[in-house]
Amino acid sequence: MIWLVLAVCCSVIVAMLFKYAEQKHIPLFVFLTVNYAIASATALWGSGFKPAVDDTRLLGLGLLLGILFVCCFVLLMVSMKRIGMVIPVSLMRLSAVIPTVASMLIYFERLDLVPLGGVVLAFGILPLATKRRIRRTEIRKLFGEGIGWGLGLFVAFGLTEFLLKVMKETAPAANSFSFLAIIFPTAFFITLSTAIGRKEQPTAFAIVVGLILGITNMFSAYFFFRALGELPGVVVYPINGIGIIMLSSVAGIIVWKERLAVRNIVFLLLAALALVMMY
Repeated sequence: MIWLVLAVCCSVIVAMLFKYAEQKHIPLFVFLTVNYAIASATALWGSGFKPAVDDTRLLGLGLLLGILFVCCFVLLMVSMKRIGMVIPVSLMRLSAVIPTVASMLIYFERLDLVPLGGVVLAFGILPLATKRRIRRTEIRKLFGEGIGWGLGLFVAFGLTEFLLKVMKETAPAANSFSFLAIIFPTAFFITLSTAIGRKEQPTAFAIVVGLILGITNMFSAYFFFRALGELPGVVVYPINGIGIIMLSSVAGIIVWKERLAVRNIVFLLLAALALVMMY
């Protein structure tokens, strides 16, 4: 259980680093470039410097996931700037509903009534992620205020998780590090070229925070996989999601002084319930 607790803590620290970077106006793509430099070096070392470039299926998936990884982090940063830390982090975890539904439709995986109820609940509570009730005449305004970015994050993160499942289904015997050695360098070159194109200055402060992010991200994945090695997935996945939602909520309220509407608190509680039901 200690590995699972450490994985949750690292994931929350990652979210807080994004919030901190946004508040301190750290250049986003410099920040992400340093993070992906560490991730790329780790993946290449783990693969024995043999990325899975010989398999065209894995190469294509890896390139697409590299793009999506960057999109997710950018959407996370922008949505945090608009609507705070708590709701975007919760939407990321709730996005587990997307690979669940996609697995049903594409791989014909069957769900019992309780997990299916969790899927329905997850979609049903999305309107509660806004600060106030959505009226038809205000939809465009609400999207501009930030919830649109949060929902974009929900879709992008869910699609990312599903494509990771596609990788496992497509090449179950593939070396995970060899696959990651395609994803992370792709993300690295995208963020590096974007940072250069935007003429972002690589300050020492941005590099240090990016290093902390990269190391924390790496340990988050390491602890999560260790937890999966000791506990059943039906225990690890919901507790990981719920732990991140609840701990990030506490951090957002105490550290960043975020204020949640009653409907947002209901959203958080029902999101936790939906995660339990889905697994």
